[in-house]
Amino acid sequence: GRVMKKPRLVWTPELHMRFMNAVNHLGIKNAVPKTILQLMNVEGMTRENVASHLQKYRLYLKRLAGVPPNAPLPADIMQRAQPYHYPGAGLMGIPPQGPFMPTIEQMHAGLPPGMPMPPPGSMPQMGPMPGMGGGGGAL
Repeated sequence: GRVMKKPRLVWTPELHMRFMNAVNHLGIKNAVPKTILQLMNVEGMTRENVASHLQKYRLYLKRLAGVPPNAPLPADIMQRAQPYHYPGAGLMGIPPQGPFMPTIEQMHAGLPPGMPMPPPGSMPQMGPMPGMGGGGGAL
């Protein structure tokens, strides 16, 4: 047959979620491209596609954990990468101790999951509280 150069794989959020599910199922320590590929079961995806994504994901974990990129993945990387079990996490639809599932956008931005990217200007300005004095100007 004709030799077709494979188009570059685009990691959609859906593919990334499949990848994350596979990695969480295996555990980061046992997550190797071949097994992830089998679990993801995506038509046309290669081991190289998965290997490169896994490499990026590991770099992202190290970044969150504050580990140098050339250092080995620490044994407690998952604890270090998600210390964000802040109170009220369950209220935001994020289970407080759920699996570590950053979206592909968070991974690219180097942000931990569960930390929404606030649009600029969305934080309410804390003005003086009404009825707490400080108003009126009349002496």
